[in-house]
Amino acid sequence: MPDEKPCRLSFSISSTYDDSPFGLPESPWTSTPGSLSNEPQSKTVFLVRHGEALHNVAEKSAVQQALAEQGQINDNDQHQEAMETARKSALSDEGLKDAPLSAKGQEQAVATAATIMKMLLDDADLKPPEAIFVSPLQRALQTAAVMFPTHSRVHVRNLLRERCTGFPCDERRTLLDRI
Repeated sequence: MPDEKPCRLSFSISSTYDDSPFGLPESPWTSTPGSLSNEPQSKTVFLVRHGEALHNVAEKSAVQQALAEQGQINDNDQHQEAMETARKSALSDEGLKDAPLSAKGQEQAVATAATIMKMLLDDADLKPPEAIFVSPLQRALQTAAVMFPTHSRVHVRNLLRERCTGFPCDERRTLLDRI
C-alpha cells in the first residue's frame, strides 16, 4: 500500500442566511449581512472516515474464503459473481447491525488522531477543529470519540450517514436493539 499523504482543503464561505436549512449550529463560517467584511474567512476541514468495523472484517473474510474455494477459475464473470455473493452474504448478517469498530479500527482511530495532532504541531497555520460533525452510526461515533474524547462541539448528523445499502451494517440500532 503506498504511503498515504494527508490532504488539506481550505475554502471560504460567507452567507446571508440567519439560520441554516440543515440545522447546523452558528459558526464562524456564517455571518449576518451587517458583519460581512471584504476579507474572506478561511477554514481547514479534516475529512476522516471511520476505522475498520466488524462488518469490514466479515466481508473481507468471506471474500477470501470464496477465493480459496474458487481456486483457479478462468471465467472472470463467474469469479466476480462468486466474490459478490460471498460479500453480500457476509454483510446480510443481522448480528452486524450498526457494526462497531474492530480492534484494528480502534487502533486506526488512535493513529489518525496522532497524525492530526502532529499536523497541528508542525503547521502553525492549522488550528484545532472548532467543531466535529459525525454520522450517527456506531463506528463513526466510536472513531470520533477516540479521536476527540474531550471535544465540546460534537454534532451528530444523519446527513453524514453511510448510503442506505439495505445491509444491516448500515442501519442504525434502536434503543431496544441495545438492551
